Order: sequence, then C-alpha cells, then structure tokens
Amino acid sequence: MTELAGFRTYLRDEIGVLDVTGVNAAGKREAIQSEGLNVIDDLVDFDDDEIKILCQSVRKPGGTVQDPNDPTRTIPDPGFKVPAICEKRLKLAANGARIYRMINRPITQASLDRNRLKLFDQHLRLIEDHSEPEQIPQVSKTFGIMRAMDLIPSHLRERLGSRKIPLSYIIRETEIPPTLGPLVDENRNTRTPCKIHSQEYQSIMEQLIEHAELSGSEFEEDNVKVFHILHEIVNNTSFESSIKSFQIKRDGRSAYLALFQHNMGSSKWD
Repeated sequence: MTELAGFRTYLRDEIGVLDVTGVNAAGKREAIQSEGLNVIDDLVDFDDDEIKILCQSVRKPGGTVQDPNDPTRTIPDPGFKVPAICEKRLKLAANGARIYRMINRPITQASLDRNRLKLFDQHLRLIEDHSEPEQIPQVSKTFGIMRAMDLIPSHLRERLGSRKIPLSYIIRETEIPPTLGPLVDENRNTRTPCKIHSQEYQSIMEQLIEHAELSGSEFEEDNVKVFHILHEIVNNTSFESSIKSFQIKRDGRSAYLALFQHNMGSSKWD
C-alpha cells in the first residue's frame, strides 16, 4: 500500500471520513488530500485554523463540475460533507503530530489512532485551562537566594513556553535527550490502556520536558524568557553578578547553571 492510499485508510478508519455514494466512493478523502494533506507526516504542517479552512474547502470547493444527470451541462461543485467530529479529530491528529515531532517520535497511524486522539484532547484541554503562577519575589533580606533557588524549578514547571512545554525543560540536567522509549500500547490482559508517552513517564508533558531539543528558534525564545525570570529575581542584588555575563545573549540556561553553582554548589551538575 502506498503512503497516499495508507493515509486514505487512516482518514476512513481513525478520523471517520466515510465513503460517499457514487462512482468515486473515496472522493471525500481524496478531496482532503487534494488540499495538501496527502500523507500522515503532512499533519505537522497544519494548525487548527488551517484544518478548519481545509474542511471548508472540501465542503464548498467552488467551481463547477459535470452534471451527473446531463453530461452536456455543468453545475456548481457540491463538495463533500465533512462532519464536525471529523474536523475535530483532524485538529487533534495535527496537534499530536506536532507534539511527536518535538521529541522526534515517528508519526504513524498507530501512534495517532482514535484512542490516542482522545488522550491528546485531554492534554490540550489541560493546556487551555492552565493559568500562569505568580512571580517569584525578588531576593531580599527576608527572601534569600537559597529559598529562591528552591522555588525556581517548580515555578518554571508551572510556566509554559512557546511550544506549550513547561519552561523547566530549559534547566533540566541532561542537555542531550535520553533514548526515546516506545509508546505504551493497550494490554487487555493487564487492563493497561494505551498512552501517548513512554512507560517511564507519568504524562506526555513530563516526556516533553525531558526530550524537547535544546535548540531552534522556539528554544531560543524560551531561553530568553527564563533569563528574564532569573534577572527579575536577582536584579539590583549582589547575586546579579552571577548572570551578568549571559545578559547580552540572554542565555537563561547558562544563567541558571551559574546561579546554581555559585549558590548551591556544583556537585549536582558535576
């Protein structure tokens, strides 16, 4: 089976884009592919708005087609009905594909099956309901640097970056992500449901923290955010000197490591 045919099968079995009555039974799925969503890897290139536009184009493509009742006439192209649930699943699949791409997990029909799309729905709802924590107070006589350093990891865990990953990934100990474990599959014998993350993690968010690459434009943006958070904590104090050399590049990761080594000791990072 070719990739094109395989993706049409995915659209039918997992997204729920069913056959239509007529000569070209798979025409609806082919219409989706004609909008640029040809194979499953293409999902990473579509955000929610673009999926919405794609479905609108399939429903109302414009133009004319031959009248099936009179070959000598043309009629407005009636398009295809795309149910709302199919549009929702396509959005979930696209979000899931982008999340997998962040940790270099292969994007397959199995990793984006209907059960896992429901889990991605739960994950995205958690992100939508997320609220940012209050700022950590500036270091002072009543709020020492040791207390601030204790709070920084948990504070960054509660603040989302540009990729909707907690900013704590910026200051994790390991720079190179560990080997990516396989997804947890459903096991009916042990009543274990499928998951969208590896066995060693409690959630996809925890896996993203450990596996998101510390490179690229989005990392750079988040790295700057972390630097500003640290700078606000130590601004106009003697501890500001620890991060001064990273101010030009606004390197949050290096600034945190310097603060940690200068105030908490280097044994952890060694």
